[in-house]
Amino acid sequence: MDRLLQMSVVALGATLASTASADMVKVADTIDDFASVQGQDNWSYGWYAGSDVGLTGGAGSLDTNNFQEFGHYDSGIGWWTHDDASASSGSGATPFFLTVITSQFMHANAPIAGSDVDGQSRWASRRWSSEVAGDIQITGQIAKVDQGPLLGDGAEAYVIVDGAVAYHYALGADDYAGTSFDLTVNVGEGSLIEFVLGGNASGLNDAALFTAKIDGTVPAPGAVALLGMGGLLVGRRRR
Repeated sequence: MDRLLQMSVVALGATLASTASADMVKVADTIDDFASVQGQDNWSYGWYAGSDVGLTGGAGSLDTNNFQEFGHYDSGIGWWTHDDASASSGSGATPFFLTVITSQFMHANAPIAGSDVDGQSRWASRRWSSEVAGDIQITGQIAKVDQGPLLGDGAEAYVIVDGAVAYHYALGADDYAGTSFDLTVNVGEGSLIEFVLGGNASGLNDAALFTAKIDGTVPAPGAVALLGMGGLLVGRRRR
């Protein structure tokens, strides 16, 4: 019986390993998961003061404790921003900020000479708190959106994992083709993955497409049940 039990446990262990090592599946998506509620599906929408951002040309780091959530969601337009005066001069309140996050686009705040835009630099950040541990694959796109004769001066796009730079792209003023990115990083449950967009000298017409999909490995449906069976077998052996 002991020999039979030993063989059963070995076989079960092999099955568990096979079952638990499932293929990667989508665990987060900047477009599909976009919501009007902070924290829904582990997503938060906010900003960093430019003075708190230690990122230059793809180097440096970000203190994630300085992240601040936006306080206003405009359901008519479908964007997160600071308040009902921001992102538009329509309310008559000045100065206002241009920091914005939508399901697909982002815009940072930077000064615009001769306008009512606030001169403070504010970087937009779309943040996801990981529900999985291990390797994750992050794929996405970055491209300039605003077109026309009044070009901005581009933006700086970063993928930040727990404060460290995982990817950087310098977005040119007329870079409408943009780029796609594909990276694999190792995370723990609760790790912070952020998609951060910062402006340059001017905040004029620098809205950017910045989307991403995150794939990770989750236990297969039968893995938990098999783990329970393994515990029962060990329990029987000890008795």
